[in-house]
Amino acid sequence: MYIQALASGSKGNSYLVGSDRTAFLVDQGLSALQLTRRLQDAGMSPGELQAIFVTHEHGDHIRGIRVLAARHDIPVYASQPLMSVLKEKGALEGVKRLRVFEKGDTVQMGDLELQPFSVSHDAVDPVNYLVRHGDLQASIVTDLGFVSHLVREKVRACRWLYLESNHDLKMLRQGPYPLDLQRRIRGRQGHLSNEQALDLLEELLPGEMLQGVSFIHLSEENNDPSLLRDELQSRLETMGKNINFEICTQHSIAERRKIS
Repeated sequence: MYIQALASGSKGNSYLVGSDRTAFLVDQGLSALQLTRRLQDAGMSPGELQAIFVTHEHGDHIRGIRVLAARHDIPVYASQPLMSVLKEKGALEGVKRLRVFEKGDTVQMGDLELQPFSVSHDAVDPVNYLVRHGDLQASIVTDLGFVSHLVREKVRACRWLYLESNHDLKMLRQGPYPLDLQRRIRGRQGHLSNEQALDLLEELLPGEMLQGVSFIHLSEENNDPSLLRDELQSRLETMGKNINFEICTQHSIAERRKIS
């Protein structure tokens, strides 16, 4: 099993998930042209995709779904409330194969299993995804305002974690965003800060399961990869721990992470 960030940030998000026999996207927030180019950089074509799974209806996660799915006849998966909103927004016009799931269901996709689970975000019925291949587990945890008990339960046994680290609180407070937007971002239906992301990582590190973490959805205005890297290394030194990590970016694909 592998996961690869094709784009990660406030301007567009998409994650390629697959195995030797299976390939699908979690979100498609790029234009169809951009996504196709990113897939080519990853050694794939849109015709190889078997599905697109949606986390929520914000534009940086669904921008290119309609064109890509309609052009290549790719099934789109979402919960019933989210599917209804996507239809209302015109995000699924021309898409022929729509698939609805219930949160907590297990969705079989080739030799991989996905389990959607609820998160707190200012969207309609937002979900994140746990992915399984046999005994191996990984998760994409993004666009959530706080780490709930359910989120902790889902990520506890993961080998690799794609984890939102959207903003640095000091940069957010001192930055250009108006106060109402700042409150939204740091609220319980907003986005995880560096501190919240590292707190979760610190909870997981005493265990032996987690092999690595990919930090995702960094704000270009309210975060800095070097700042996050310094904070992470300080935490690891304090704990006497080490872990593989990467910081995913908006403008290029990340390394393909094989989970074994």
